[in-house]
Amino acid sequence: MVRAIIAFLASVFVGAQTYFMYIGEKGICFNDGCEIVDSLTRISPLYFNIAGLILFQTLFWLFLLGRGDSEFWHKIARLLLLAALAAEAVLIYFQHMVAGDFCSYCLVVFA
Repeated sequence: MVRAIIAFLASVFVGAQTYFMYIGEKGICFNDGCEIVDSLTRISPLYFNIAGLILFQTLFWLFLLGRGDSEFWHKIARLLLLAALAAEAVLIYFQHMVAGDFCSYCLVVFA
């Protein structure tokens, strides 16, 4: 149940960021790294946040479905988490090598 709660809280966090970006407000960021990274990407950060929201909501529902004795849903969740870790590693690498600065919001999501 703890995994489902963490996935839900992460989806609320990413959902809030997505909403702020959608209405044109400054998002949840603790330094200037977010603006630097956003200016260097060709894809809008809104799309990254929508993908993150879908990811965390999918994990939330998979963890809820796997609460019983079903190991099947947990295996799917682990596979999804592995894919998400690989995608996030690419984004962190981009921030380190290309942007030269880190987005604090991205690091919180990565953690």
